[in-house]
Amino acid sequence: MTDEEKGTADAAAEEMPADSGEEEQGAGGDGRELSDEERAELYRQQLKELRVLDVARDMMLTVVTVGYQKLGLTDDTRELRDLEDAHLAIELLRAVVDAVEGVADADEIETYRSTLAQMQLNYAKAAAT
Repeated sequence: MTDEEKGTADAAAEEMPADSGEEEQGAGGDGRELSDEERAELYRQQLKELRVLDVARDMMLTVVTVGYQKLGLTDDTRELRDLEDAHLAIELLRAVVDAVEGVADADEIETYRSTLAQMQLNYAKAAAT
């Protein structure tokens, strides 16, 4: 990944909320295994706290990261080049950015739109070679 690509991906990553550090535990606080009912309740509680916007952010970051790898712009990623996959990553990013516009803050949307534009330019360069 070039410095420009890394900076773009890093800027997109900065928009990600910090991990809360909460992990699903296989055992109760007293060290015993959770029953199916307790596990289901834990899952329901986690779903109450989960926001789809956070899932979309994770998805956008993953799509950007994989998409840049699939562009194969550097010597290190050349063997990963798959322009069909890169194109799909670009289209997925565009769709998700459009979907979260109006829900996410304007600065975050601008960061992802800028990343999308960079990916499109890099795709055009890669397709021309």
